[in-house]
Amino acid sequence: TNAYNLSFNSDGKEIYGITDLIRIFTNIKKSVLYISDPSGNYLNYVVKLGIEIPKNIYFINFPHDYSELLKHVDCMIRNTTTDGDSISVKEALYFNTIVLASNAIERPKGVQVYNSEKELIYHINNIDNLDRTDIHVESAENELINLYNTFLKRIKWYRCLERLLEIVSWYFL
Repeated sequence: TNAYNLSFNSDGKEIYGITDLIRIFTNIKKSVLYISDPSGNYLNYVVKLGIEIPKNIYFINFPHDYSELLKHVDCMIRNTTTDGDSISVKEALYFNTIVLASNAIERPKGVQVYNSEKELIYHINNIDNLDRTDIHVESAENELINLYNTFLKRIKWYRCLERLLEIVSWYFL
């Protein structure tokens, strides 16, 4: 699972549901949970809460390429209370990785949606029985390219704006 940063929804619940996943995986000793936490804020939060992190749970709490992790895991869990157009879900689908995702929003084709914690636990315990034939979404590659291009355009726009502000401030100083 991944959480770019510690975030809460309007009800004060964790958006990424990491502490719930820690609780679940504490009781599922045969499975390993990798938590992508590039900001390190989630690990700090969990430690501050006094939650014990069992040996089958690993935090990756430094900047890293999440897509590389997706190539080596059995599944990706998106345990969110709300969501948008998740790049990590599309990347997982692209790499033919099983995606287990909450029913917070409508999910792309190929995602195994769960409606309750009980269903999530069932899928985790039976991950080897899930069908991978419908995972790779033909449009995932194009969707990823479009999403990346949107971000690149925004970055270019911000850089142009920064440069313009720099020129304007230089002119008026």
